[in-house]
Amino acid sequence: MPVTQAPRAVLSLLQAHPQLAAPGLSSAQRAFVAGYLAHLALDELWLREIFQPVFGPEAGWEDFGERLFLHNVLRTYLDERDRPLLPASMAALLAAAEPAGWLPFASDTDLCSWRNFLVQQLQPGATAQTVAVFAQRMGRTPQEFEALLGAPAELQARIFSRISEAQLDGFQAGEPACASRWWMIFCSRQRLEIGNQSRVINP
Repeated sequence: MPVTQAPRAVLSLLQAHPQLAAPGLSSAQRAFVAGYLAHLALDELWLREIFQPVFGPEAGWEDFGERLFLHNVLRTYLDERDRPLLPASMAALLAAAEPAGWLPFASDTDLCSWRNFLVQQLQPGATAQTVAVFAQRMGRTPQEFEALLGAPAELQARIFSRISEAQLDGFQAGEPACASRWWMIFCSRQRLEIGNQSRVINP
């Protein structure tokens, strides 16, 4: 669905599930929810600034199915490029997370399965499953992804001629500010809920 309005995914989620901004969340749940909201906000920003204008239904080059494939090749390229930048402690930190009713629309079992899937890929020497996941979703072969990822000239001709690495770097440079903004909104929502409860208790 095209995003034509101001970013609203985070606020919509908090309106639909106000308990996520309620006081009394554990520090672990609060950290998880903050990260979840930041991810949601960045997904919406990527959709509006990168996907829709460059790869979306109205982009007008090649056909839409092929643009979707190239979009996922780009996502895989960025994943492979940036994955080594993760701190060595990431796998252990993620493995220590123990969901306990953290999301009202996803079970702890599902969250743990996703956690374990990521932790396996973050082990030293482990192979990322990004290509396998995208290939399965799209009905393409992993070899199609790998052939393009291994051909810099093809990447330039088919993807980076449409959106440059400098543009992508600029987008990524703005990610911390975007995440910080929604973190502040999340915190302000928590303070508002605390204030509302206080007014009820002490009118």
